[in-house]
Amino acid sequence: MQLQPIETALIQPGAKRQTGDSSGFSETYRGSIKTQKGWRNAYVKLLSPRELASELIVSLIGQWCTLPIPRAYLVSVRPSDLPGSTALAELPATQTLYALGTEDLNHPNLRRRMRKQPSFIADIVKNTKTKEWDDALIFDEWIANIDRNQGNILLGPKLSIELIDHGACFGGPKWCPKSLDHGAHYANLLAEAIIPILDEPQG
Repeated sequence: MQLQPIETALIQPGAKRQTGDSSGFSETYRGSIKTQKGWRNAYVKLLSPRELASELIVSLIGQWCTLPIPRAYLVSVRPSDLPGSTALAELPATQTLYALGTEDLNHPNLRRRMRKQPSFIADIVKNTKTKEWDDALIFDEWIANIDRNQGNILLGPKLSIELIDHGACFGGPKWCPKSLDHGAHYANLLAEAIIPILDEPQG
């Protein structure tokens, strides 16, 4: 299939910093971005260069594999665009840097569902297990994603899923090409959650 290139975008005024379930270790904002094709609602996350590269690479790999991953954007940001930012507070107001933008699907994450229904994953695996969950588990193994926590899976209509937050793939956020080892073992959190639930034929 033909891959769609990563689009560049500009963050628009008024983006709101996220807290609680909508935030992670990195500063994340929800607002509008402007691309060459128009306006998009998006989450904008301030990441290290290595994590940003990981996110964009995985976005393209996921697209090629037709996996459910929201579209990613390379967003131009200045400290003056995010006046409440702690991460950008020491930088000149007009300095330009790049952040990750991901399409805002307005879907809750798995963590919220698990709070209401702790047995949710077990129920899905045992009763309504879908191919999407299998693909996600295998994909995380392939890209050595060590951080597929409950906040990194979005739940869409009819229990469809979307995979987000890939800054810790390839073995971790500080990976380098020399450290990548196809034979190495990396923690697969999704596998650790699902495999113990499987019965013998499923496993």
